[in-house]
Amino acid sequence: MFRFTVRELVLLTLVVALGCGWIVEHGRARWLGARLKESRRQLADQREESHSEIRRLHRVNEITAAQWANALRQVPSTRP
Repeated sequence: MFRFTVRELVLLTLVVALGCGWIVEHGRARWLGARLKESRRQLADQREESHSEIRRLHRVNEITAAQWANALRQVPSTRP
């Protein structure tokens, strides 16, 4: 029926094994790349949220400082 030499069978096995290994690694690399892209997007979103919160806190701090300055101006001086 089929007549293959040992050398041909070893070469065929090697080609199949390398092909399967390449397919597995290529799929894994694509999967890891997609995960990395998603992680970067999430980090960018978190960074933007943090920057927004920092800007909001700066505005609150400026308002509070202005309110304290106004309050101190309204307090009568205790100097003679």
